[in-house]
Amino acid sequence: MKVLCVDGGGIRGLIPALVLAEIEQRTGRRIAELVDLVAGTSTGGIVACGLTRPGPDGRPLYSAQELADIYVEEGPRIFHRSLLKRIFSVGGWIDERYEDDGLNSALARYLGDAKLSDAVTDVFVTAYDISGRFAFFFRSARARDDPAYDFPLVQVGRATAAAPSYFEPTEVTDVAGTRTYPLIDGGVYAVNPSMCAFADVAAAGRVGELELMLSLGTASTRAPTRTSRRARGASWNGPARCWTWSSTA
Repeated sequence: MKVLCVDGGGIRGLIPALVLAEIEQRTGRRIAELVDLVAGTSTGGIVACGLTRPGPDGRPLYSAQELADIYVEEGPRIFHRSLLKRIFSVGGWIDERYEDDGLNSALARYLGDAKLSDAVTDVFVTAYDISGRFAFFFRSARARDDPAYDFPLVQVGRATAAAPSYFEPTEVTDVAGTRTYPLIDGGVYAVNPSMCAFADVAAAGRVGELELMLSLGTASTRAPTRTSRRARGASWNGPARCWTWSSTA
């Protein structure tokens, strides 16, 4: 079993998307065909949904490079703030910094009417219920077995991207119409979804099948020094068989 985990990080989701695009170029295969589970938080959750959305032929619709292009093309519209928004939000102090029109439009355009249960490879995406105050996980494996846990991918992407102070919380309703959940970004407890994904694999009794867990970060800013302004390559984390990748600004 091979697991891919992608961190949250807003527009910096472009970074792991480009790393994944390079992997696809070298292997000649789509990421969803190389792994058994894609886990993501926030922007990483959107990447997970995009990588696993099925096309008309049943294969992944988008390449990682096409997802990277989405960040370049849609990013300025998603993170656009009008003068009125800047004034009435007081720079994000009393209201969310951004309207969600651009985000909603991009999600609708690229995720369409696909559902969580349609994912070509298992998906695990984090969110948080602000009413019940519990961690909420979108799981495609559970969605295929029970419509009460199935959701449109558009709603999955919108929920996991609802970062407090950036975008408004959102309400999602399962396709069976049994319950509505008020959700925000899972980054409030798991910017890196690796341990959550591992716990899910363990709960399913599949730890013995785990061959590889690849965790991709979205980079961080550090004080410039002679040695810190360089890219850090992949690192092997011992017997846990977990590869991590990050970079410095």
